[in-house]
Amino acid sequence: MRSALAPLFFVSVALAFSGCPWSGGGSEQEATDSAGLDVPGGPPDVVTDDLLPDVTGQNDVMPATDGLSPELVGVPCIAASPGELDFGGVQCLGEKTLELTIESCGAVPLELYGIALSPGSQPAFSLDLSGLAHEPTPDAPLTIPPGAAVSVQVVFTPKSASPADDAGQLVLFEATVMIGSNAGESPASVPVQGASVTIEAPVALIQCQEGSEVVPGTVLHLSGNESYQGCETEGAITKWEWDVARPQGSSAQFEPSAGVADPTFMVDLAGIYTFSLVVYDESNTPSCFPTEYQVWVVPQADIHIELFWHTPSDTDDPSVGPGADVDLHLQHPFGLGYDHDGDGQPDCWMDVDANCFWFNPTPDWGEPGPGDDPLMLFSDQEGTGPEVISFDNPEALAYLVGVYYYSDHGAGDAWATVRLFLSGQLVFEVSDVQLAPYDIWTVFRIDWPTGDVALVSGEDGGYDIQPDFKEGYFVGDPETCGPF
Repeated sequence: MRSALAPLFFVSVALAFSGCPWSGGGSEQEATDSAGLDVPGGPPDVVTDDLLPDVTGQNDVMPATDGLSPELVGVPCIAASPGELDFGGVQCLGEKTLELTIESCGAVPLELYGIALSPGSQPAFSLDLSGLAHEPTPDAPLTIPPGAAVSVQVVFTPKSASPADDAGQLVLFEATVMIGSNAGESPASVPVQGASVTIEAPVALIQCQEGSEVVPGTVLHLSGNESYQGCETEGAITKWEWDVARPQGSSAQFEPSAGVADPTFMVDLAGIYTFSLVVYDESNTPSCFPTEYQVWVVPQADIHIELFWHTPSDTDDPSVGPGADVDLHLQHPFGLGYDHDGDGQPDCWMDVDANCFWFNPTPDWGEPGPGDDPLMLFSDQEGTGPEVISFDNPEALAYLVGVYYYSDHGAGDAWATVRLFLSGQLVFEVSDVQLAPYDIWTVFRIDWPTGDVALVSGEDGGYDIQPDFKEGYFVGDPETCGPF
């Protein structure tokens, strides 16, 4: 086993006295939750003769027999790849994982009797055997057919800095992976080495109480309080800077601000939210790069409808007044309407009881009791959107989805996008449909329980948009709207 690598010594020593780690090290988001220090001691996993009873010695790869390859003589053969694992420099209190592949290179099955670290291995190294069908033991070996391979993960999580020798070079942490098998002399061995480098910058950590997969409308409780100073440095974290990359149309914000240690964030639309955090210490030194944490927002309701829009002339700044006010409607077929456009048919978007919209966000449409009525999760308040309706246990009926441009507040035309999710799957999307103030757009029909979705077309074959549809302007007697 190599005890030193000259290039590694040069880079690691430089990093021990400079700012941020080089690319070979672990990232801040990979840092462990523990900020405690550790010193070399007893190994976490040790290998004993029980890996392969009555067989001793070490051998990286089984030698050929009588000059013939294992494939020809019909004996088990083991090949470990790579032949040695070099982690390079890893940030102290960080984490890095390398994969070790074990191949059955003979003509008969290879049996593994155990995989562990040798006695004396530095405790910063550990093994992750969760990718195996089961952990191999002499009583329950793991069989690998000829030509097949399995993989294990070797993890390096240094909790103390690598010491320097008399020449000022870092002393590498070392370990050996031992693999007991039926292939010749056993166990086979794979040397492992790595260096722990220190930095003088703080390390950002993100925690999310609700986890990495939630439903729309969930309030996330984010925390950066576990962020810490670099290994073997002192000082406190004094400033937090949060940011988020979110789905198009989302207007959710950090509360009370993006500058506190533990903000909340209500996810409003389906999609991936990537949160990032930079922290600063008492000397105003920032973390080397942002830590990231992804949250997947997946609808679980039977019917989930999203509306968002953009208005080029609208600043989307509530402090300068409300912006474009666009409303999402879900229409029950048994509502009443009036003949607004004079075509002899009722127009059914203003029957309050038969519509789920901002004025009636929780209509009672089904049998008495909870869980069978639509719910407006988000209703636009300041002209920024989005609007979202979620519906579990709908009746065996056809429903209409519509969009009404109630008021532009001087913003002009808006471009609207509607998405439909059925049982968590995106099944329909129509994007950037131009609407003028007082336009009402009948978007699509949903048939339940088949889940069939049909885009509604106007007389010209385009979108079904009625202009100048002003609330309170009634003509004639109301008539039944449905079934559609």
